[in-house]
Amino acid sequence: MSKAADNPFFDLSRQAALVAGRDLTSASGREVRVLLVEPASADAELQAAKVREAIDMNVDAINMSVLDPPSATPLINEAAARGIPTLTFDSDAPDSDRVTYYGIDTIDASMTAARLLAKLMGYSGQIAIMTSEDTSGAYIERINAFKDEIGKHDSLSISTSVICGPVEVMEKAGCAQLLEEVTEAHPEIKGWYLARGRVLRELDLAQKAPKWSSRQRSGEIVSVGFDVTDTSLPNLKDGLTNALIGQKLFGWGYDVVFMTFDMLTTDRRFEPFFNSGFDVVCGNNVDEAIANWKAQDFRGGLTACELLSESN
Repeated sequence: MSKAADNPFFDLSRQAALVAGRDLTSASGREVRVLLVEPASADAELQAAKVREAIDMNVDAINMSVLDPPSATPLINEAAARGIPTLTFDSDAPDSDRVTYYGIDTIDASMTAARLLAKLMGYSGQIAIMTSEDTSGAYIERINAFKDEIGKHDSLSISTSVICGPVEVMEKAGCAQLLEEVTEAHPEIKGWYLARGRVLRELDLAQKAPKWSSRQRSGEIVSVGFDVTDTSLPNLKDGLTNALIGQKLFGWGYDVVFMTFDMLTTDRRFEPFFNSGFDVVCGNNVDEAIANWKAQDFRGGLTACELLSESN
């Protein structure tokens, strides 16, 4: 269960969950049915109704990305009381009776982004951050951990932050115009932390942000962003960012279904947090990542980004 059926960010995890069901059926000799039970849109009440629907269906387990913890927690607890365990991914309900939360170590991922950007900038210069209106604990960690790591370098400083929220997405060409505005107002900026990487998923980013794109391609500025998707990867390949930090979108579906199967059939136990790890995509492995996306299959993993060995 994703946050919303109309959210394409979950397309890969949906496909991965169905693949996991087929793989488990083939390997175990048992029929493993994966049902996509999702709210039509990102609405807490709609998601709560879908959790209720799953409970009433008496499913064996629920895997979900929690949209609103206060709304979801009572239902997750009710499911647990009725013998239906819940595993969360992407977004958690930490005060509920869910079994475990599968996700990245946000602090580690954000510190890695900071180290990569610092290296690319030669450990000197001013940085801009593109953020969002997200106030979740994980997103706050994404910003604060980055700032803490950058703060270790006296010659690096964060000069400005801009919000890419729903209004900016609609009125600022998917936030691309924000890149242009900041580039014009702050020509001294050498590095960008695209903590909200929505802008990198714009298919015509170079046309929407020509000045920023020209400076990025020439190396006058460098950038590191979240997340790795089929629409952000072409922009990386086209020189419009230097590296992407990727959550395990395939794992949200594939790994979590496998974990659920093991829990139900072998009594496998989990700690409250299951660290999924994260991908770093850069010049040397971008073609591999693109191929994996086209195949909708990340079971083979991804070659390490060569920048990682240089970022410590």
